[in-house]
Amino acid sequence: LKTPQPIMYSDTVQPMCIASVPLPDEHACIMGVVTKGGLMTLRHVQMLYESDCEPLAEGLSSYLCAKVKEIDAEVGETLGLDPSMDIYPFSAPLDFDINGVKAGSLENPLFCLTNEHPTWSVYGFALNAYNVTDPESPILFSDVSSDLTAIKEHSDISYQQWTQAMLKLKDFLYYEDSNIDVGFYRKIVDFVDLTMFKTKVQMKFIMQYTSCPRSKKMSQDDVLYSCPLNDDSEFFRCTAVVSLRYEYDVLMQCKRSSTYCETNSIYDCSPPMFEEADSMMLRAANQIFFDDLRIGKGKFKRVLAIVEETYEKRSVTMKIKYQETSCTVGSDNMLIVDDVYSDRCPVENLSGTCEVYISFHDPAECYSQCTSPAPLINTP
Repeated sequence: LKTPQPIMYSDTVQPMCIASVPLPDEHACIMGVVTKGGLMTLRHVQMLYESDCEPLAEGLSSYLCAKVKEIDAEVGETLGLDPSMDIYPFSAPLDFDINGVKAGSLENPLFCLTNEHPTWSVYGFALNAYNVTDPESPILFSDVSSDLTAIKEHSDISYQQWTQAMLKLKDFLYYEDSNIDVGFYRKIVDFVDLTMFKTKVQMKFIMQYTSCPRSKKMSQDDVLYSCPLNDDSEFFRCTAVVSLRYEYDVLMQCKRSSTYCETNSIYDCSPPMFEEADSMMLRAANQIFFDDLRIGKGKFKRVLAIVEETYEKRSVTMKIKYQETSCTVGSDNMLIVDDVYSDRCPVENLSGTCEVYISFHDPAECYSQCTSPAPLINTP
């Protein structure tokens, strides 16, 4: 459940499935209500006949209708609530603007428990009400079970594929961070968009440095849940292409950004999907940047060209030419690969060559071996 403003929950947050069948006669339903202060509370509701909400339905072929009712002691204890709590007033939905979505439809979900499905499920979202300040007012809810077919038809990626790609991306970031002693751990703070391409998932997300130094070895869970974000760090708008075919195949590129991306501009929010012809240059640049950080000293190298490539089933070996930049690897480093290829890191008159080995099976096998830089000789 993604909302435009943060929501504070007073109980454990758990995943909840969308109901796959219409609401049966035997049921118990509650509604999550978000107040203007951002606090979600629960209201016990009584389901009404569809005719009670017909004037609000605006020609909808399928919908639900309910009203808020008092929470008695027995129901309150079942829900884990204090039965003496004040359940009124029914707060108006938060103001937000999302194309094609009515106000309130994301803030006020309808949860029901039935004999046929003895776990709480989502049956709808509040769309409208005669009077939001009157708890007796009939409330119009969408019927999400009737939308389930359309949801599946328009979903180009399964939950399992999304989970697999997300875990691979997080494992990729943690592997790099945990094998470097300079700079700070990174954390994904928001996912913006994802698209399925055959056996690859393209993910757009927002990343930020934390205040936890990489020199302090931490578990992945500690980084995710215990490391505060670095207030002085900018946001990074990133695109990653994650392969579902190979164990270790993540191609990532990020750019600096001082603000979050708007929802309606996700395609301008992060770098475009990498062209196949450029992907090896990016892989080489990422590996050399990672190895520069892993060595922890010297200056960052910029890839100029790939001189030679050798492909195998699960790996590629490249010979590249590089030019040294003026940016020094340091313990307080908050640079990203894109910085090395920008005016932030001007190149110097020193160059060399590297052998870069990329394994799609085991990240520990990846490496780059570079010659010492020498004065760059320009030939006509």
